[in-house]
Amino acid sequence: MKYISNLHTHTVYCDGKNTIEENIICAIDKKLISLGFSGHSHFYEDCCSMSEENTIKYLEDLKKYKDIYKDKIQVYIGIEGDYYSNLNKYTDEEMGLDYRIGSVHYINDNDNNYFPIDMSRDTFNEAVKHFGSLKEVICRYYDNVIKMIENQKPDIIGHLDLIRKYNLNKEYFTEEEDWYIKKVDEVIDVISRNGNIVEVNTKLMNKNNLDAHYPNKNTIKKLLEKNIPLTINSDAHNADNIDHFYIEAADELKKLGAKSIKMLIDNKFQDVDINS
Repeated sequence: MKYISNLHTHTVYCDGKNTIEENIICAIDKKLISLGFSGHSHFYEDCCSMSEENTIKYLEDLKKYKDIYKDKIQVYIGIEGDYYSNLNKYTDEEMGLDYRIGSVHYINDNDNNYFPIDMSRDTFNEAVKHFGSLKEVICRYYDNVIKMIENQKPDIIGHLDLIRKYNLNKEYFTEEEDWYIKKVDEVIDVISRNGNIVEVNTKLMNKNNLDAHYPNKNTIKKLLEKNIPLTINSDAHNADNIDHFYIEAADELKKLGAKSIKMLIDNKFQDVDINS
């Protein structure tokens, strides 16, 4: 593709390895047309997220560097809002965001104990043990995705099926069970009604496994059938990964029938021909 953009970028203000400016310089070198930042929203349970103090600094620095580099690259101010951070369109406006990625990283029980679903395989197994079954964990995850979409109205849905993180080699289940397909279909219907963009997250893709993206191919096909817009994001935690397997992901989308993807260009989400 001629045009490359990434809206899922982390910095030293959360669990990223590079500063805002280092990411911008790298994006300019890689000839990205736009770069969006998406620091993890503050959530008291999460050591990977921005503190309240760092959130303020993050927003201030983004405004500063957006202006400094405005003649070289389009920089956009975003955040990755965890479901339990309870962000919404009003908080977006207060923070001066250009967009918000909505993501689910936790599920909780009836006593408000929080369980991360992507921290490590051990913590994932602990959640399965606590809730009694893999199915219960997965259904709670997707229920949170649904509530996030309906109540918080994110612009982009981040790594839609992150719950598959430790199942890329089908260690836990085949992903073809009727109950799983039915639950994913329920989520897709909710996305279709609410008009969100869904990211194709390339973070785990590698040359030996081009299928290691979120969401999986079956889900992408269904999203395309419902004309739900897609965007490609690298979920970069270091600057060199800003364009991680972007072209390969675009090629995969073409094979699945995608004609265009959404990019944030000139301050609005635009359809860009995937063959351009």
